[in-house]
Amino acid sequence: MENLGVIYPLDELAKSHDFDINSLNPGLVSSIRSLDIEGRLIGIPDGTGYLSLFYNKEIFDLFGIPYPTETMTWDQAFDLAKKMTGQRNGISYLGLELGGYGNTGDGAAVPIKELAVNKTDPDTGEVLITKDPAFTKYLELMKKYYSIPGIRSEEAKKGELFGQKQAAMTVTWTAYFVHGNPFEDVEYLKNKVAMLPVPVWADQPTIGPVLGTTPMVISSSSEHKDAAFSVLKEYVSVPNQTKIAQSMASGPALTEVADLYGSAIENYVGQDVTSVFKLTPATYQTRQSLWDQYVNLDLAKFADSDMNVQEFLRITKEEGEAAVAEAKTHLGNMKE
Repeated sequence: MENLGVIYPLDELAKSHDFDINSLNPGLVSSIRSLDIEGRLIGIPDGTGYLSLFYNKEIFDLFGIPYPTETMTWDQAFDLAKKMTGQRNGISYLGLELGGYGNTGDGAAVPIKELAVNKTDPDTGEVLITKDPAFTKYLELMKKYYSIPGIRSEEAKKGELFGQKQAAMTVTWTAYFVHGNPFEDVEYLKNKVAMLPVPVWADQPTIGPVLGTTPMVISSSSEHKDAAFSVLKEYVSVPNQTKIAQSMASGPALTEVADLYGSAIENYVGQDVTSVFKLTPATYQTRQSLWDQYVNLDLAKFADSDMNVQEFLRITKEEGEAAVAEAKTHLGNMKE
């Protein structure tokens, strides 16, 4: 969109329409501003996805472990995971699942999302993962997790074991139970499953993962910018956002309706859904780098190899540099 010159900042339109930007989720506004080189509001947030830690009391009871009652650090969570990864009554259990399917997806990215760091320089595309200590810190943590025997078992790679009552905890999307209940029994959810905020870093105990969103934008070439902004203003109105929040169609973009999140979903009756708001979302200190998409921190490769952290980062950096260079060439050809 930058290359095409179609971005139209909305700060002035918001003023002329008497729209209070501060009524929006500040984490989402920050996310959108961090996409722009000048920190402008280039769109209105289309909600977000939240992440939670779910735990199964039945499995905790089976292993004789007390239930977690408050936000844990990652080290505490991984220590619990180790204690509850093993066999009971001929069944294999995981202590903590990070999103399922081998534990290398969205759930496994939460710790680095809490650090809100760029893999690349937003201006030059320089790959920074060997320079920024945050990546070493993250991978050393994940090495601790992947060293737990059974975490990367073939059974763990095939699906989500939490829904099969074979994982004591899972870090996954808060809306996990919106479109179905793997337990098929709402009473089981009410009595045996509970939710908490995701684990955190010990040195930043109140900070959760950075929030992502899709900016709803107005094109600079539009002849109807005021009408378009009126549509966006209606989208984030209290009545519309109330429906979105209650149905968990998305994490609400409007702060005012946050307490209604998930209130119309039977599978979440009695659950502390608003626990997702107990942590303050991490924010980028600089502009988000669009070159990051070309640097792949392949956690499956990391988990299954004997590489140490620095070797893995070095190889990933070299591969990322080649991908960024190719992307720059492609973008240059497009501009011509």
